[in-house]
Amino acid sequence: KRDTNNDHKVDGADSVYHVIVANENTTVKLKLSNVTFIGGVMGMSVHALDGLTIEGSTFKDMSFVPEISRGGYGVLCEGCKNMTVRNSKFVAGPYYRHGLYISRSNYYPKSENVLVDNCEFDYTGYTILNGQRWSGDSAPLFVRAADNVTISNCVFKSTVNGGIFQADADNITGLLYKDNILYPTIRRPAGYDYHHGVFFYGGGNNRKVYGTIDNFKVINPPSGYSSYAAALYSEMHIKNNHAKDNGLNLRISNSNNTSKIIYE
Repeated sequence: KRDTNNDHKVDGADSVYHVIVANENTTVKLKLSNVTFIGGVMGMSVHALDGLTIEGSTFKDMSFVPEISRGGYGVLCEGCKNMTVRNSKFVAGPYYRHGLYISRSNYYPKSENVLVDNCEFDYTGYTILNGQRWSGDSAPLFVRAADNVTISNCVFKSTVNGGIFQADADNITGLLYKDNILYPTIRRPAGYDYHHGVFFYGGGNNRKVYGTIDNFKVINPPSGYSSYAAALYSEMHIKNNHAKDNGLNLRISNSNNTSKIIYE
């Protein structure tokens, strides 16, 4: 429904089983409140929107489809501006991939001014597809290109990481990762090393991730967990470092010595 401020709202639905796709109508603000998305290939696919707000909503049991190598996303976002996701939950089933996936394509620019606040990413129900999915495919939060992104006050449960920021599509700039908590697990076949609390991963063609990690906590990591944070072709600022809290001995990894890590 449209209110007097030219906003669209969907309130109070108990369960929505279909995908909502909103494309390229930047004159209308879309707001979703207290909506539950269950099943399907993805909850929402949003492109080139300005002012999207998602609050108090749940995205549960979206499924990756191996035959077409697509899906498994709670929210897929491309080319959005001034987007807020707040007080929402992303609950993984066996074939989930990313709760929130901020990407870009040849059709849309990268997103900018994105806030993800006070959200929960619960991957307790996730399993590795055929025992071969790598940690990037199960990242609860995956950002491939964006400017001015804030991830704050979020909780990541039973996940291999608290997010991967991988600038393979374009630079990621102005990233603030603040006051988040990770309860990690290990779901990798032997011989792989992608269990990083937060991973900044620059791509080719001089693409980099520029961001700050502030007051990030990793709670009870299992034996063999790789690192508190890792950077590859990136510039990472670290404030209020908790890598050594409560007897932890998690390292901060400058992968292949390609990054600049600044402690503040």
